[in-house]
Amino acid sequence: MQEKHFALLDALCRHELQKPLQSCQPESIDADTVLEYIWPLQDRFRERLHQLKTVRYRRQYECEADKAIRDYVLNDACWDEIPLVVLRVLLERYQQFIILCVANTLNKSRPLMHIPTNLSAQAKTKFAVAFWLYLMKLPYEVTDESALDIDSAFAGLSDRLH
Repeated sequence: MQEKHFALLDALCRHELQKPLQSCQPESIDADTVLEYIWPLQDRFRERLHQLKTVRYRRQYECEADKAIRDYVLNDACWDEIPLVVLRVLLERYQQFIILCVANTLNKSRPLMHIPTNLSAQAKTKFAVAFWLYLMKLPYEVTDESALDIDSAFAGLSDRLH
């Protein structure tokens, strides 16, 4: 874990629990539970999802995505005003993390992560976001959905209602 990564998690613990991460009692969390924690994040994408599907993933906006995550974790900042290209990076990280969780749900004997005990539900979401999405290196290849040509598949069909 990078020092910047640890610093963000520590700052969250200091804000939420009034103590540093190192002094927090850890709790083992399986993939299903992590999915429950991270699921509320989808509300941040819902309003602009139709626009996001037209935007190509661009690596040069990963630093801005990390800043948006940091602002969310520490200041509860909303993402309504961030540019679509940055939100696209955040959406890709979110989607790939969900895939990672689903892939790990079969192995219930092994925790996916550890979090400090006594965090609120909102703080658990923030901790999971900071732990997994901040400075995230994508585990899977990005699919560029912005280039998909849906219309050509229906070119030979009549547009008349039947």
